Amino acid sequence: MVYLENMFAGLPKTPEVEHLKQELLSGMEDKYLELKREGKSENEAIGIVISEFGNIEELTAELGIQPVSAEEVVPVLTEEEAYAYTTAKRNAGFWIGLGVLLCALGVAFLIFMNTLFENYANLAADR
Repeated sequence: MVYLENMFAGLPKTPEVEHLKQELLSGMEDKYLELKREGKSENEAIGIVISEFGNIEELTAELGIQPVSAEEVVPVLTEEEAYAYTTAKRNAGFWIGLGVLLCALGVAFLIFMNTLFENYANLAADR
């Protein structure tokens, strides 16, 4: 299945392509099971299946399916977008750090107040 996913990685995600992928998967599974019944080892069966169904370029050329171009797959950021992203990450880091600090100070304040009131209660009880 991973091999098949890698074969179809550069193709568009259309219903036609998904149907083709499912048909190939079914055919590959059938061939694999047939080879296993014939006594082939797992590695031999996988190798034979891959060699028989291997070339996706020929199949897509026959069906007229064009691969997705690199520009469509990988988005390109402008310098301003990259700068805005790093600024936002830096700001988010500052605010998260401040939030963690305030949480820690809140717990420390509660511990301090609890200790203070316990000491006050002990002093009052001793009188």
